[in-house]
Amino acid sequence: MYVVISEGGLSQVATVFTKTTTARVNGDKTAPEVKGETSKAKYTFNNWRFNVTLLNPYFSPNTTKIDNVLDLGWLNVDFVITFNFHVCDRDFPNPCDDGDGKIYTNNNHPRLDVQMFINLNSSHPNITDTYVALPHEKGDIEVYIHCSNTICVIPPSDIADAVAQGFLPALTTTLAKSIRTEALNASSHIDLLRTIPVGKGSIISDFEGGWWTLPPSSGTYIPGMVLAPRGMTYADVSGKAVPPPYNPTFVPPAAILESPAHDMEIFFTEYFFESLLWAMAEENLFDRVEVDSDLPPASPIHLTTDDSFFSQAVPGLAKFPHMKLEVTTSMGPSDVSRSSIDASGLHFLSSNLTMSFSIDTGSALVPGWTVKADVSFDFALVPTVHGNEIMVNGTLKNINSVVSTVSSSVGSVDDSAFEQLIQFLGGALVVPGFRVPLPAGLTATNPAIQYQQGYLVLQTDFVYA
Repeated sequence: MYVVISEGGLSQVATVFTKTTTARVNGDKTAPEVKGETSKAKYTFNNWRFNVTLLNPYFSPNTTKIDNVLDLGWLNVDFVITFNFHVCDRDFPNPCDDGDGKIYTNNNHPRLDVQMFINLNSSHPNITDTYVALPHEKGDIEVYIHCSNTICVIPPSDIADAVAQGFLPALTTTLAKSIRTEALNASSHIDLLRTIPVGKGSIISDFEGGWWTLPPSSGTYIPGMVLAPRGMTYADVSGKAVPPPYNPTFVPPAAILESPAHDMEIFFTEYFFESLLWAMAEENLFDRVEVDSDLPPASPIHLTTDDSFFSQAVPGLAKFPHMKLEVTTSMGPSDVSRSSIDASGLHFLSSNLTMSFSIDTGSALVPGWTVKADVSFDFALVPTVHGNEIMVNGTLKNINSVVSTVSSSVGSVDDSAFEQLIQFLGGALVVPGFRVPLPAGLTATNPAIQYQQGYLVLQTDFVYA
């Protein structure tokens, strides 16, 4: 499974990230008090207030596919920072000054560099560390000092030197905290490892994995990005995640992954669906016992020996008039098929479904007959937008089966009748869907699915605000 975000999509993310980060920085009143000293003075700066403007975001490509480092930043930064100070001369008699000051950028616009460590190998996306640097030349930043006394006892130039040395920790600490917080907020509701109740058990969807950026187009500062989650489903066996007994064998062509035509494209390989079906079978989701009362009243077929379908398909039931039937269906992990994707859709070929019928005589369940069906399914997937996620629902296009009798204690069984029954039941089959959660603030537009040989692509543009 692969999630590809285009340059245009990531540019939207960068624009919103810039806006929310700026608001958080400028609203932060918790910048730490800074203490230090120069060759001429000891200082304490506090009560920092920020008015920061971040311009022209950039991402540096990381194509190594090994580490989790994302280098990003803003090519131009403007700010006005106000503060209070207490400065004392190092020389006897150590005179002190109190006052307030202002640090501000001039027209040279320094750059802000950020390094994030993004870990997608945990239950939620995690930003483990964030480092911020503000490389600048002398003269890029101006300092204004106002002493509470009529005249500064300590030369303003000495105070300004102390300010120039001391303001960076306050600014970079606040920026690092705000950037990390915004990144975590955007992805906090996305579960990379999710336990889903099914039947009497549960399955575990695993979307942990890695990521890398794509080489940017000429003249751009925002590359595309590829997320590579495992995209597989485990069975939850006594609290332990058990993987399928086979591994993925197909990767979409690199040229396709690196050339998205939409803001976001999600590539599902056959393994995604195979592991899902296998885990459901491992959790016995397809093993059921049904009696007539489980069927809707309007059902044209009823589980009784007098029902016209069963009396014709199994003539020997005439010896058991006015009795109820019970059917046990089973399809274990070794019975489910591998999947296939081609231009016509998603297919599951040759799954083995066993149906065993018993006769309820009122005093005992008498074994009746057992048939095995080799069933194939053809599906189409339909994506729709539901709030902050895309819901992908399945529609059964076709179902075919070949039925054979395994055993019978009631005489002959018309296998072709049960093939027709499976075809009929397929029309009422509710196909479970799956959801694709999106970061907070992102709304998908016009999602669609394209089928290719060996994989399918969920394509969507989005609005991020």
